[in-house]
Amino acid sequence: MKAVKRTVIVLVISIIGSWVHAQDSIPKIEVLAKASKNDIKLRWAPNSPVAWQRLNTYGFIVERSTIIRDGMLLNDVEKKVLTPLPIKPRPLNDWESIVDENDYAAVAAQAIYGETFELSENYSNDIIQVIQKSKELEQRFSFALFSADQSFEVAELSALAFIDNTAKEGEKYSYKIKSAVPNDIEEIDFGTVYIGLEDYEPLPKIYDLQAVFGDKSVILSWERLNFEGIYNSFIIEKSLNTPDNFKPISKEPIINASSSEKIQTRRSYKIDSLSKNGQRVYYRVKGINAFGEISPPSDSVFGEGFIRLSGRPEITKWTTDNVKAEIQWDFGNKVGLEGFKVGRSSNVDGPYMTLDIVGNETSKYVDDEPMGTNYYRITAFNANQDIHSFPVMVQLEDSIPPAIPTGLKGTIDSTGVVSIEWNENIESDLLGYRVYRTNFKSAEAIQITKNAVKDNSFRDTISIDNLTGKIYYNVQAVDKRFNPSEKSILLELKKPDIVPPVPPVFNNVKTQIDGSYLQWIPSSSTDVVRYDIYKKTKNESNWELIGSLGSDKDNFLDSLVQTGQNNYYTIVAVDHSGNESIPAKPVQLVTRKKVIGEFSNLAIKLNQQEKSIEISWDYNGPSVSKYIIYRSKGDDRLSLYRSIDGSSVSFFDDSTKKGSDYVYLIKSELDNGQGVFSSKMKISY
Repeated sequence: MKAVKRTVIVLVISIIGSWVHAQDSIPKIEVLAKASKNDIKLRWAPNSPVAWQRLNTYGFIVERSTIIRDGMLLNDVEKKVLTPLPIKPRPLNDWESIVDENDYAAVAAQAIYGETFELSENYSNDIIQVIQKSKELEQRFSFALFSADQSFEVAELSALAFIDNTAKEGEKYSYKIKSAVPNDIEEIDFGTVYIGLEDYEPLPKIYDLQAVFGDKSVILSWERLNFEGIYNSFIIEKSLNTPDNFKPISKEPIINASSSEKIQTRRSYKIDSLSKNGQRVYYRVKGINAFGEISPPSDSVFGEGFIRLSGRPEITKWTTDNVKAEIQWDFGNKVGLEGFKVGRSSNVDGPYMTLDIVGNETSKYVDDEPMGTNYYRITAFNANQDIHSFPVMVQLEDSIPPAIPTGLKGTIDSTGVVSIEWNENIESDLLGYRVYRTNFKSAEAIQITKNAVKDNSFRDTISIDNLTGKIYYNVQAVDKRFNPSEKSILLELKKPDIVPPVPPVFNNVKTQIDGSYLQWIPSSSTDVVRYDIYKKTKNESNWELIGSLGSDKDNFLDSLVQTGQNNYYTIVAVDHSGNESIPAKPVQLVTRKKVIGEFSNLAIKLNQQEKSIEISWDYNGPSVSKYIIYRSKGDDRLSLYRSIDGSSVSFFDDSTKKGSDYVYLIKSELDNGQGVFSSKMKISY
């Protein structure tokens, strides 16, 4: 048997020790399947070296069970043995024709049939030591399975693969790979896989191929983790000068193997050498799966080899006379260097504006128009590289403060969030703004920003549930040398009013001939705009608004009362924001008036012919000078409506509208001004 080439040995030796053998008491056969448009390929392997050796002697049995046909689950599963005789590794003579062309075939054949497992004669002592540390059977097992993974043809020769050409569309199968080893020699568990032709999926192309070019070399990398379990090796292709003449960079595929599962990265890497710099080179990559199928090529990347700059420029000296700034730098090895770029920024993190581009022998630059604060950076460059120095700061003397901020304006919402803004300053060396606040116009404002804010706006949160109705802000600008401006004009903001006024207190209430007299101590709140007076009788549950007076009033006469009526009164203070005080403690008054007459036979009805409401009554008592009619419409309060002659005992109201409710009240008035009220009369028109 011929020895395998050293290049293959270097690839395969790296996977020794990465195989994780099953520790179960019963070995098992692991199975993979891949559907194409016309057939189904099966790949398997035992997970034990001893089981593999015995299966090489007794062989494997491939059994197929048809589970589904035309979308229907079969009641009786159709079983068929696809291998009438157990399949075993092909005889040694069958390997001879391909070992000269397929190095993996040579490795597998030597692992299966070789008397001693020697893969080459010229590899290094280190490799020999690694091989000698493993048992020979494990070596044979590892290399045989590895070779089968790299070539489907080798897998078939090794009895580790099978193609089912009899699979049909519309059917789904369960394949079982069974051991032909007698159980009294060793029990080996079978493996299964479920698949049909409809499970065919085209192979995905590899993505995110990247290339980092250097001096006659390139480091290629591509996504590995998301293709793990799909591809076990890769083909890297290269094309010179043109993107359509790709050829593999090596005879054998590239294998990213590791001796430890812990040493896994997301990407695969390969270094390729270039014959010369300055020549455009294109690369692309393809994946190979365990069935020997090759994926579509990835998107290509390209570049050119070049001499990489070594080292980093260093700014060694910088000075300023407050008018100009001078910087000097040093750069060691200038091989491949084209020149330097002088950059400047107002911020250490940039962006840097290029002030000048100078030759590779220059090491000094004078900035004739520096800013107040400057960060300088030197960039060494060639056609393919930019290497930046660490920046240095150069400051001019500056004692001139920024302008005073102007145009302050702001708002406060109902939750106490304050939003203020002002005109933006235009100084190039502006650091930001400090914001100050005070509750009183005459008090010193306190800074509420820990650091200078960059924007010309600010949000604050305050408490509005207190008795101070206003709050004040002003702003100060500060530059990068911490020179502060004068503070802006004080901004006055009025807080939303959510505090109800203090309630008034009744201090003098009494009954009079002309009604109920109410007097109160006004609310102590300064923003009261009116007082609302409410009344209800002893048997009523709802309060009725009977009057609204200005904040300058402190008394009220309720003349709409009846003899012997038990009335309750309360009063509410209302401020300019509509906030109402709690009602004053109610007071009770019973009307007692001298009997000077009495209404009887009150009647109210609709006069359809006249389209009016007719009211009639009888009155027993002294001669009446006139009757006063009170009326309310809907939810309105009773108010003076008409006055009629004292000789009348009826009233026609022709100023009415259909669909409305009306309430009437009649008062008699004698010559001396005294009188009595009737009961209320209600009607719906």
